[in-house]
Amino acid sequence: MVREIRILLVEPQALIREGLRLLLETRPGFVVVGEADDGQKAVELASRLRPAVVVTELLLPLLSGLEVVRHVCRGPNPARAVVVTGRDARSSVEDALRAGAAGYVVKSAPPKELLEAVGLVCSGESFLSPTVTHHLVDAIARPADGGGSALNQLTGREREALQLIAEGNSSKEVAVLMGVSLKTIESHRSSLMTKLGIHKVANLVRFAVREGLVEP
Repeated sequence: MVREIRILLVEPQALIREGLRLLLETRPGFVVVGEADDGQKAVELASRLRPAVVVTELLLPLLSGLEVVRHVCRGPNPARAVVVTGRDARSSVEDALRAGAAGYVVKSAPPKELLEAVGLVCSGESFLSPTVTHHLVDAIARPADGGGSALNQLTGREREALQLIAEGNSSKEVAVLMGVSLKTIESHRSSLMTKLGIHKVANLVRFAVREGLVEP
């Protein structure tokens, strides 16, 4: 009997999400038990559905793919995470691995890479698309050249607040979305500006775009 592998699929674009689902379910035993088009929904579904693997894009509305990876890999019912994204920069790969991802597949890769990645991470192994494996070599040989993103200075909640601010939400709207007080959001915003050396909201938005938290 083929072992069933429960998968949560997180991808904001419906057409791509449908294609990924059809691809994943060509492999016997792979079952997509849930789909999400934003990060907050992904975390909620992961908690409820308890998938073995979460396949996620990095660039998501409301909560970034990195935060999704952190939540699902370190929660009370941890899952394995495979990132599927168009981003192939060293900082993106390093940040995903630091967040807890066990797999990293670029969207330009052959479809079989995703199937291989999911199978391997379910067996406790890791997978990187061959086109980004050189980043690991660079990270070991020249660690000072990378160091990951400036986002690593921020807490998970600060990242979440930054993304919501950059998406154009007011402080009151961010407070509602995060389920905290307005005073807490103002504190997060002040901390963001101090840590990043940024003193205007417009520049916070530019930073978030540059780091791939939101689309331009």
